[in-house]
Amino acid sequence: MFLGVNYYGKPTLAMDDETGTRVALGSGYTETGGDSNSWSLSFSPVQVGMGMYAEKTRGHTFVRGFLQINKEKVEYPNKPPK
Repeated sequence: MFLGVNYYGKPTLAMDDETGTRVALGSGYTETGGDSNSWSLSFSPVQVGMGMYAEKTRGHTFVRGFLQINKEKVEYPNKPPK
């Protein structure tokens, strides 16, 4: 288990087993790699994720949530579908 802060000082929690990270909770990142007020909670291997992210439009900040569910079978441990 890891509890700490990322490069931008935002909290991060990760719980691992012998196959890798199983649960992660923390601040998200933008596609450009900058600081973000987004967050996510994900359960691995590649099964469920949820969170929120902020986006600025015409000087206003909006919050948008997401829920991602992978219904494909994933071979254990951590082998994504072909």
